[in-house]
Amino acid sequence: MMLAAFLLYFIGSADLIRSRCSGWIATAIIAVGWAVGAVVAVGGLSLPLVWIMAMIAVAIAWLATTTATERIRPSFGLYPASGLAIVVLVTLAFDGTAAPVSGFLVDWYDSTPTAAVRAVPLAALVLGAALILFLGESSNIIVREALSRRTRQSAVAPQAVATQSESSNRWKRRASLRTARGVMPPTGSEVLVEDLKGGRSIGVIERILIVALTLSGAYVIAGAVIAAKGIVRFPEISKDGSSGSKAEYFLVGSLVSWALALGAVGLLLVSAQV
Repeated sequence: MMLAAFLLYFIGSADLIRSRCSGWIATAIIAVGWAVGAVVAVGGLSLPLVWIMAMIAVAIAWLATTTATERIRPSFGLYPASGLAIVVLVTLAFDGTAAPVSGFLVDWYDSTPTAAVRAVPLAALVLGAALILFLGESSNIIVREALSRRTRQSAVAPQAVATQSESSNRWKRRASLRTARGVMPPTGSEVLVEDLKGGRSIGVIERILIVALTLSGAYVIAGAVIAAKGIVRFPEISKDGSSGSKAEYFLVGSLVSWALALGAVGLLLVSAQV
């Protein structure tokens, strides 16, 4: 469980940093953050350095195949998210760090006078801190990729109709004009995606609230949060007309976001039993 926690920490912290910085500044801050995480893992919890380096390698692969820049999508689709889910499941199945650990973080945990902290298993505390980071920008990246796949698929139909109804040269001219106006997504890694207002911030708050309310047993309130999101979005979605694209956009994004939140709840419940 500890390995999965540090993997999510490496990815979550890096995505948060690169979404706000760029170039060598972002690289330097990420490196410092990862170094601190490695020190805590090895010195604070006596985790094997080779396994921490393996988690950093996975995080580097994630950074290489995803982007935190809005409206730009790499060509790897949801494969990075799927690969990350597999790695997390593998670490849960073969993680040998469930054995007693030692180090300065364990010493702090054992000596803390705060009863509320002692009531929560150390593995759950570490995983919870990592998930707070991961449910931020990293989860936004996964949601945006799911939405960009829908947008790419929706863009195919108008193109096919134009091909059948117009000559080749005329269609090419119109396609170029549409691309210039942003109607059709440009080729390569860049894909323009329509956004609902405030979706990036609302999604993060929503996921953290769902996790907190579910773990505390406030299922009714969690359901009310989900319902409130639909009510707030209704005026914007109602302007969609007969196409239904914004409604589909809202539904797909919400389902992916809720799935990530519930996955986090599952991980925390498992860590509490370790």
